[in-house]
Amino acid sequence: MADLTFKLYDLDDNEIKPKAVLSYELSRDADAACDGLRLNLLLDETGAELYRVKAFYGKVCAFNGYVDTQRESINANGSTCFLYCRSSACLLVDSEAKPFTYNSPSVNALFEIGIGDGFRLCMGNVFSDIQYQVSKGTSKFGLLNDFVLSVTGNRIRVNPKNEIVMLKSERVIKIDCDSILSVKREINRGNAVMGVDYKLNSADDYLYHRVSRFMQKKRISATRMLNMSNVPDWQRETRLSSFVSNANAGYCCWELNLSGYADIDLADVIRTDLDGFDDYGDVVAVGIRHTCNASGENTVIKAYSALDLEELSYVDE
Repeated sequence: MADLTFKLYDLDDNEIKPKAVLSYELSRDADAACDGLRLNLLLDETGAELYRVKAFYGKVCAFNGYVDTQRESINANGSTCFLYCRSSACLLVDSEAKPFTYNSPSVNALFEIGIGDGFRLCMGNVFSDIQYQVSKGTSKFGLLNDFVLSVTGNRIRVNPKNEIVMLKSERVIKIDCDSILSVKREINRGNAVMGVDYKLNSADDYLYHRVSRFMQKKRISATRMLNMSNVPDWQRETRLSSFVSNANAGYCCWELNLSGYADIDLADVIRTDLDGFDDYGDVVAVGIRHTCNASGENTVIKAYSALDLEELSYVDE
C-alpha cells in the first residue's frame, strides 16, 4: 500500500511488527525543530507500550523519532492503534540547557558542553569573539540554533541520522509534470517590506536605512523601524539581512501536490517545466507533507521563491 515501511519498538527495544498500516502523515517544516508523524495501524499484539518509531523509504531512514501519544482501541480482531511521534530533535527541544554566559564560544564547544550523547555535529565550525548568553528556559536545541542563527543567519536541523546540520541543501530535485496533481501559487504582498530604518545608538535618530530594490520595483512601500543599539557589532549585518529576507520570504509561495512518495527534503531546490515557475528565482522547499490513506499516497510540497532582494544600504546626510 505505502512506499514507507515502519519499525516500532517497545520499552525493552523489542520490535513490534504492525499487522497493517491504515494511514500515515509525515510532516517536515523549516520553522519547526521536529518532524511529526501521525500513524494509524493494526497490531496483533495489544498492551505493549511503544516508545520509538522509525520509517524507511527503501533502505533510507526517512523518520527517526519517539512516541508522544499512543491511543488504542481493542476488540476481537486485535488492536487499532494511533501514534503521534516527533523526530529525535524532541530530545533536545524538551531538555533545558544550563543558563550560562560563554566567552568567545564556537558551535563545536557548545555542542560538547551542552548536547548529550546520541547526536553528531556535522557542520563547519561557527564561532564568535564575544560573549554568548544562554538564558533560563533555553532548550538544548535553542542553545545551538540561536547561536548559529545569530552568526550565520541559518537555522539548524536534526536529520534522521541524528546529525545536527545547517538547514540548507545543495540538492536540486527535478519533478516530472506528469506526477503533479495540482499546483497553487500565492503572491503575498501584505506582509512584504520595502526596507528598514534603524539606529545604532539609543540617543541617535533612525539615520540608517536598508532597502530592497526588488520590492521597490514591485511597488511595495512598507518599512519597519529597528533599534540596533543592543545588537553586538558582529551580529548587525546578519540581523539586518535576516530581518529583510524573513519578512519577504513568503512573497511568492508555491504548493505542489504530487502523486506517490516524493524523495525530497527541506531546503532542496525544485525544478519543473511549469510555465513561470522560476520567474522569481530558485524555488526552495520549506514544508513537506507525505500522506497515505485509503485514497492513495501523495506528497504536498510548500515552497518559496528565493528572491534576489537587491538590498541597498545608505545613511542620511
